Amino acid sequence: MEIELRQKQTLHVSPQLVQAAGVLQMDMQALREYVDRALEENPALDAVPEQETLRAWRTLRQQAAWIGGTAYTAAEDAPAHERGVWDRETFSLTAQLLEQLARKRAAEPLHSLCRQLILSLDTDGYLEQADLDALVAAGAGERQVSQALALVQSMEPAGVAARDLRECLLLQLRRLPEDTELALETNEPRALLVHTALLAPKTTRSTQGVQVMNIKPKYRLERVLNAAECGIVNAARYRTRSIPAAGALLKPEDSEEKQLELL
Repeated sequence: MEIELRQKQTLHVSPQLVQAAGVLQMDMQALREYVDRALEENPALDAVPEQETLRAWRTLRQQAAWIGGTAYTAAEDAPAHERGVWDRETFSLTAQLLEQLARKRAAEPLHSLCRQLILSLDTDGYLEQADLDALVAAGAGERQVSQALALVQSMEPAGVAARDLRECLLLQLRRLPEDTELALETNEPRALLVHTALLAPKTTRSTQGVQVMNIKPKYRLERVLNAAECGIVNAARYRTRSIPAAGALLKPEDSEEKQLELL
């Protein structure tokens, strides 16, 4: 009997590894079809909305950059997606803001913070307070985050990076000329025309804001726009000389729905 020792290398590929390798080679369209097919065949699987996946990726990327003491470079960008229906909703605004940021030539780490805030905007251009808190928690200073927020909010379109509708309207009002007539409309529907000259600016941080319109509790403000663009025919009915004011109920000839019917 003879005993012989041999050294031999073998590679065992598991079915899971084969499946993973196949998934990594798929393009976006094939991957979507693969996921949809898997969801149909396996009722135990749950689909995660793409917006949630993207937000989770951004949060992780922000934390990883600041925990490691590094920042985004100019070459870094959001994960590359093939252009499609979902991408068209977010790409143009993001690209426009990133282009404006490049022209401002902000120094680091301000540039990286601004970039991360821009990539955190939702499809309507709003920013969540949680995104700012995540940057602070990951090591960015509150002052630097505030400076980055102010820089992004100074970009076009006016109102971008607001955290709610109220802040969005305030950002837009700051861009208006000193004396502009505005149209405020509620969902009652009620309208009020008021000149910005009646709005006294805040002189100190403790100064309270100016109340412009009296709105009943069950109604809310729906939009604020330039009076020249609101389409109201009988402007004198809704104009006021002092604030706060309740405005007047919209007549059919002044409502947007009526104007669309006439067109």
